[in-house]
Amino acid sequence: MTKINRRTLLKWGGLLTVSAMAPAVWSSSGVKQYEYTGAASTSSHFLHGVASGDPTVNSAIIWTRVTTEEAMPLVYWEVALDDSFEQIVSTGYTQTDESKDFTVKLDVTELNFGRDYVYRFKYRDQSSPVGRLRLVPQSNTDIPFLKFIVTSCSHFEHGEFVGYRDMVEREQNIDAVIHLGDYSYASSNSGDYRKFSHSDFKFDRESFRARYSEIRKDAFLQQAHQMHTWMVIWDDGDLRNGVWREGPAINGADFNKAMDIAMETFFLWMPIRYIAPKRVWRSIPYGNLADIFFMDMCFYDRDEPINDMPDNLSKRQPVFKQYDFPGRSIIGQEQASWFEQALRTSTARWRIVCSGAPVFEWWDNYSPSAWRAYPQSHKWLLELFSELDNNIVVLSGGLHKAMAAGLALDPFASDYSAGRDNVAVEITAPSLTRGDGGALWYEIADNRSTEKALKKNPHMKFRKGNRAGYLITKFDTDQFVGRWRLYEDVRKVNGPKADTYGDIVSEYGKSKIKIMD
Repeated sequence: MTKINRRTLLKWGGLLTVSAMAPAVWSSSGVKQYEYTGAASTSSHFLHGVASGDPTVNSAIIWTRVTTEEAMPLVYWEVALDDSFEQIVSTGYTQTDESKDFTVKLDVTELNFGRDYVYRFKYRDQSSPVGRLRLVPQSNTDIPFLKFIVTSCSHFEHGEFVGYRDMVEREQNIDAVIHLGDYSYASSNSGDYRKFSHSDFKFDRESFRARYSEIRKDAFLQQAHQMHTWMVIWDDGDLRNGVWREGPAINGADFNKAMDIAMETFFLWMPIRYIAPKRVWRSIPYGNLADIFFMDMCFYDRDEPINDMPDNLSKRQPVFKQYDFPGRSIIGQEQASWFEQALRTSTARWRIVCSGAPVFEWWDNYSPSAWRAYPQSHKWLLELFSELDNNIVVLSGGLHKAMAAGLALDPFASDYSAGRDNVAVEITAPSLTRGDGGALWYEIADNRSTEKALKKNPHMKFRKGNRAGYLITKFDTDQFVGRWRLYEDVRKVNGPKADTYGDIVSEYGKSKIKIMD
């Protein structure tokens, strides 16, 4: 195991060092196994399931939480090649306590690239569910294709997590789940379907931990974490809508303290590798085929969003010129420098940019959290894309709609041509739970909105705005394909199966979207 500063881990990452204590029984592979001879437990110790995340060529994060009355429980973990755990490749003991909210989080190293592994935890007389983790290929490895599930805005109060269920039951050969933020809606208590049992949210440690605890007890969410390796970022709903580096103001709480607690809780409960305080922006390479870049548009160094937009400035051109302040940034200079260097030096076939907010703009729409609401950042990003090969795909969330569009410096120019002017393509993951459903009046209204939007936005090629669901993406050497699973009503566990929309296809080197029948 890698050695990591204990104080840093306690505050931010929750990663646990491995104890030198040895198990008592040998397995057939020659690795010592766990043995417990104490009294039987009367309740489950693994109520929150297991999770894996942030894979590399030889390591991945594994996670669980122990429910116990013991102050400092000692937990056993093991990683194997087979479901029966006859071929154990890594194992050990580790300890957790209240400072970590009894979460157990390990960076398991010295694994072999290109392999699938299984893992589990043991405490007293119980074993956790068995989780699966998938590593990434080496950088010089040629791979035929990659498949990712992309999801966002999983509001617990607004519906059942049937999308998570179907990620397990319907999707095959998935390399990872990419979650683009708003995993928890920590401070919300506005659900019209189900309510958090911990309703008195005070922006304190107890409140944040209680929210994550309740969410992670959801059976469908546990199954999706158990089956797939995840890569996550956060968005403003993980603390409060409209988050920037100094706000917004929170009644009855200090904002900076609340932000620290929110981030601490996120790192404790998510299978994400710790890099530095407040930092979730990072890159993960997948062989020669793709480099994935994760960005933070909220917590790190975002300037204040403009939320008081006058109604008479709702059209495209007047809106943003009013707020084009010098130096105003959605991501801050340090992250921008990192991203530009990382993107320019990437030699992968595809460059995949993961954003919690949409990059493309469209007429008659203003979102204070979108890239276009920060004109200098938006222009910088598109100009950067324009200087590189046409191999950039933006995967974005936060919009609560399924949309696909080309990215151009000015898609509203009179002579705009997708084949000539697009510098990248973008496809959005809808909300997992927030949608109007498939009732006839919603479908009619959404179809009218879509017809209008496609006419006024020549770069937009697909829009479905009234349904919740998730996105499936596939990258091979020649093309990128996007496909959505969208639900009529996510408030029904046994409702109609998701309808499939797409395929959205963009050929390598062209940054042009086609819709396949």
